[in-house]
Amino acid sequence: MSGSGGISIGMWIGIVAGAAAAFVLIVVVANNTPPPVPREKPHLYTQLGEFINEPIIIEAGGNKAFRIDLNRPARIRGGFIAPDPNTRIGFFVFTEDDHKIWLENKASEKRETSTGYVRQGSFDHPVEPRVYYIVFDNAENPDREVSVDVIINLERP
Repeated sequence: MSGSGGISIGMWIGIVAGAAAAFVLIVVVANNTPPPVPREKPHLYTQLGEFINEPIIIEAGGNKAFRIDLNRPARIRGGFIAPDPNTRIGFFVFTEDDHKIWLENKASEKRETSTGYVRQGSFDHPVEPRVYYIVFDNAENPDREVSVDVIINLERP
């Protein structure tokens, strides 16, 4: 049925059905988008500049390690002092692999640099791009935790 010069009921039904189908399609697409592809976290390298400038506490007979991940050559420069004159602390710089070996066998001699066990020490050591561990070892004091004042900077070579 159609009025004079108007749109038939069948055309109206077709327009409404088409609009409803378009609406359903939009809702389905919007609600069924694939989940975002998980992106790998960006790799964060250790920045040059001040790395540590504070007292650190090392548990009795234990050690405290700091991880450095470099993407460029650098210098590890700094020093430490134990306020107690009877305290001896070991300072070591290990590559990641040598640090794992040292954790299993403390007698391992594979080190980038070391001060030995001293009350105070200073260091200035060049390193290549890779992962390193700076370790303060309290093996000389198995009966007490110690405090050590530490300043370490990572600088351009």
